Parts: sequence; structure tokens; C-alpha cells
Amino acid sequence: MAAGEVSTPFEHSRKAKYRSTLRNHGKTVAGFTILLVLMIQATEQGLWESPWPAAVCTGLLAFAIINAAGAFTVAGRAYVAIVIEGPTQDLPPLGEKFGRALFRFSGRLDDWARGAGLAPLSEFESPDVMMGKRSLTGHWPQPQWHDSAVLLASVEHLLTRVRPDIPLREDLAELAARLRAAVARGSRCYLLIETLANGANLKVNAIRRGEVP
Repeated sequence: MAAGEVSTPFEHSRKAKYRSTLRNHGKTVAGFTILLVLMIQATEQGLWESPWPAAVCTGLLAFAIINAAGAFTVAGRAYVAIVIEGPTQDLPPLGEKFGRALFRFSGRLDDWARGAGLAPLSEFESPDVMMGKRSLTGHWPQPQWHDSAVLLASVEHLLTRVRPDIPLREDLAELAARLRAAVARGSRCYLLIETLANGANLKVNAIRRGEVP
């Protein structure tokens, strides 16, 4: 398989995450830049004699620029994450690089699924609730849940189409294992496009599972 076969919906989501990273880090750099200018002006006007405030702001700005540069570098590297409704402790583990091959070859996988009369993987994606706005009552938007059994049917077919010696096969096998566990306990699921620049903690993951209102 050749690379560069990302499905259109997944690519749109990756670009949205990239733009979000640019905005967030751009605001931070701009804020420290303005603060540094104000510190320099205050020093020149004799409001204080010590150069330390400007020096501290310079250090913070440099740190923000370095941090932003690192984030921009990895923000374009996306992967497909699987979110299962309910607790995760009993779910089969996922590999450290899970989802990267799924993202890279998602266009081809979608074509294979459609050709077999099955739902393509990109139809199981949900918008990232963390990129949405909270309601006036402080509630997070709810994810778009899907039937795990329907996604599993597509994944099991795709497993028959992929060679056993490539990372894509590992991704599909790990995804199928999680989906079987979800089906066994009656949990819904959805796919989420993430980038290496977007970290997640326990609270974020709970929000994405719909456990935090």
C-alpha cells in the first residue's frame, strides 16, 4: 500500500486539530511578546531600574516559542483513537503506536469496506467534544456514539484484506479486540482523530467517554 491515502473526513479533522494548536500557542507567544514590550517600555521610562522584569519576560517568551515550535512539529502527525463507552480497565490494551497506520491508510480502508457493502471507518468518527463549547449550564457537548457491533463487522472484514506483516494489521487486530470487548458488555464506541500535540489526562478522557456532564 502506498502512503497518502487518508480519508477526507479524517484529514479535515486533522487540519482542524492543527489549526487549534496554532491558535492556542500563537496566543501564548503573542501574550508574552506584549508583556515583554510593556516591561521594556516601563524600564526605559524609569518606572523601575532593575532589568530583571524584562529579563524574566524574555525567558518566558523564549520558552513559549520553543514550546510552540515543538508542538507545531508534531501537530501534523495524526492517529485514530478508539473511545469505548464506560470504564476502560477491562479492555484489551493498545500498542504505543496504535492508530497511526489506521489514519495513514484510512482512505483505502474506507474503499474496501464500501466495496464489501459495509460501513467505512470514517463514518464512525465523532467530533472531539474538547474542541466544542460548553453550554451556558457548564455542560460539555456529548460525543456522537456508534454501534460497536457495526464497526466490528467492518474491521473484521478489513482484517481479511491486509497482510499479516505490516503495522496496519496490528492496528486492525487491536481495534477488533477492543470492539469485541465493547460488544460483549453492550458498550457503544466512536473513533476520534488525535495528533501527537494533543495530550489527554484522566478528566479529558472521562469527558470524551461522556462520563462528565
